[in-house]
Parts: sequence; C-alpha cells; structure tokens
Amino acid sequence: KSSGEISTDSIYWTFPGSVGLNINQAYFSPYCMEGAGSSVSMDAFLNLNANYKKNRVKWDNSFAAKYGLIYSNEFEGDEIRKNIDEFGLYSKFGYKMAQYWYASALASLESQFTSSYSYEEEPYKNSDSTRISSFFAPGYAKISLGFDYVPNKYISLFVSPLTTRFTFCRLNELASNYGMDTISGDKYREIDGKKELVQPAEYKKVRSELGAYGILRSDFDITQNIHFFSSLEAFYAYNKAISKYTHEYTK
Repeated sequence: KSSGEISTDSIYWTFPGSVGLNINQAYFSPYCMEGAGSSVSMDAFLNLNANYKKNRVKWDNSFAAKYGLIYSNEFEGDEIRKNIDEFGLYSKFGYKMAQYWYASALASLESQFTSSYSYEEEPYKNSDSTRISSFFAPGYAKISLGFDYVPNKYISLFVSPLTTRFTFCRLNELASNYGMDTISGDKYREIDGKKELVQPAEYKKVRSELGAYGILRSDFDITQNIHFFSSLEAFYAYNKAISKYTHEYTK
C-alpha cells in the first residue's frame, strides 16, 4: 500500500491438497486356497482444500475424489471392473464461541462418477451384471446447524441436532434401491389369464429426512513422508424413512 502497510489478508487462507496414483499387481498360484490367476488394480485420488481463519471466523472447504479400476484374468464377462468411485464437496463455516467451540453451519454433497454393477455370488465365474448405482443415483446432500469442537489443528468433532439430508436418484429403475417415494405403482394388463407389466412404478427424484448428524475428522502427518486422514460420520433420521441410522468411515 502507498502508506507502507502490508496487506496480510492472504495469510488467512491456506490451500493444502494432495493428488496420487496407486498401482498394484498380484499373482496367486492355482494351489493357493484363496485364489488363482493374476490381477492389476489402479486408483487415483484428489484432495483439494481452501481454508480460512481470522479472529473468531473459521471456514473450511474441500473437494475429494477417488476412482479406481481392477483387471483380473479370472473375470468372466467384464475383465476390467470398477473397485472405487466417489466424490464429495464439503463446506463448514464456524464462529468461535469459547476456547475450543464454534457455532457452525455445514453443507456437503456426495455421489459417484460412473455406474456400478453387482455380480453373482461367485464374482469370477459369471458374465451377467446388474447396475445398482450411477451418477447421482444416488446422491446425497446435507445441510446442518450445530457445534464444532476443535481442540487443535489435527482433529475436529462436529455435532448437529438439526440436519436435513436429501437423497437424489435420477434413474427411475434404481429408485427402489434407495427408498424413494412412489408417484404411481406398477401397471399391468391381463393377457390369456397372465399379468403383463405395461408400465413400471414411477418414483420421486428427491427424498428428504430430518435428523441428527455427527462427524469426527483427524488430519495430521505421522512422519515427514506419511500423512494420515480419517473421517467417521453418522446420521440418525428422526422420521426413520429408511433406517434408524447410517454411518461411514474413510481413511
């Protein structure tokens, strides 16, 4: 500045992140009890963050994505299959009320990039597959108001007694897998004494649930070359539309 003062606003923002590619190859002898043949897997991950902290205000933003494929010469049908696929957007804004406590608002969005398939019980000996999910089929969004406990820069615990979770399913044929509400049921016609389906049930694209939500996160360097991140979250639906609770753990 012309007065000689130096603007320090930029130091309140930090932009940590990571990107990586993992490749694994394995071979199992036919004499092994638990498998045979060879396989190659590859997965990529991306973590981007934009975090702001100034005085009593703390604002954390992140985008995380993972995608992986696996090839096995023992697979029948699809020799290359997906083994991981997910992405998520996350934003949490907090205002400091006490030494380690923030009044916070959180918003998140999660889904996957491509379709996923279920194979028969013997995964190596089949050629048939059934699609069970796809891009925003399902997808999840959460909006939460609660409190954030941040004792240090390595760990945080967010608890919310007031969370709205939205479930999205853009594909009608997958909607029943995720408890979507029906608009109309299956329609049949009778031909020669046999029922024939003429129009499958139609489902709503969005379902909302009100409940309690919590998430525990840790993020730190174990050594100079080893970084550890974990996230444990749980949601309890007051209206119990699907089940009493859902939970997820990633590391």
